[in-house]
Amino acid sequence: MVSLHHSDSYEAGRTSSPGVPRTMESNESYYRRRAIQEIVAARHAITANAKERRRSLAESYVRRLSELTGSDESFLLDANPARLQEFA
Repeated sequence: MVSLHHSDSYEAGRTSSPGVPRTMESNESYYRRRAIQEIVAARHAITANAKERRRSLAESYVRRLSELTGSDESFLLDANPARLQEFA
């Protein structure tokens, strides 16, 4: 049996700052953020295998984002890196 122990100061739903509630990121924000992170990582990848892996992950997040929003988000895959932060 495995048991998890938290420090006495731990409160569920709280950040490390006392009295400040933690908010959960929406699925749309999460998928968009992760897609952008993977696109940037693919562009900075050194090996072809790493670039392919990162691009595949980015495509997966963009696909999930498109399914969630009901719109075509694939433009993110070919966006200018400087403009990606506008979409984050």
